[in-house]
Amino acid sequence: MLQFPFQWYSTPALLKAWQDAVLTRMFYMTYEHEGRALRGKPLLIAVTTGSVPESYGPGGQNMFTMDALLAPLRATSHRCGLRWTKPLVVYQADKLEPPQLHAAAADYADTLRAGEQRLLPPQNGLRRGKHS
Repeated sequence: MLQFPFQWYSTPALLKAWQDAVLTRMFYMTYEHEGRALRGKPLLIAVTTGSVPESYGPGGQNMFTMDALLAPLRATSHRCGLRWTKPLVVYQADKLEPPQLHAAAADYADTLRAGEQRLLPPQNGLRRGKHS
């Protein structure tokens, strides 16, 4: 699982540094001992944004869909042999009222419990349910 605030259309710098250091070692330098152990495991992405869902798409402030913006992580998942799952996206996370925040937390817990039921075939989109 990678959980992070979506910043400037990417992961935060520290998470990107971790990806560069750890994934490079695991999948290029010590694949037989480390990377192979993760092959076939599911990857869940949980992100928060400060924008509304409508801002992610053609004509929106961010121009691209969240699916498109998460494509580099999906490509990383594919390259590392991880199975992509439907990302959990919480929009306007910094502006949610307590009832909305509790609903998002419940959705997050449901997502964790669902586990592999969230796996997507390679050709499917990344759309999320009621809170995205």
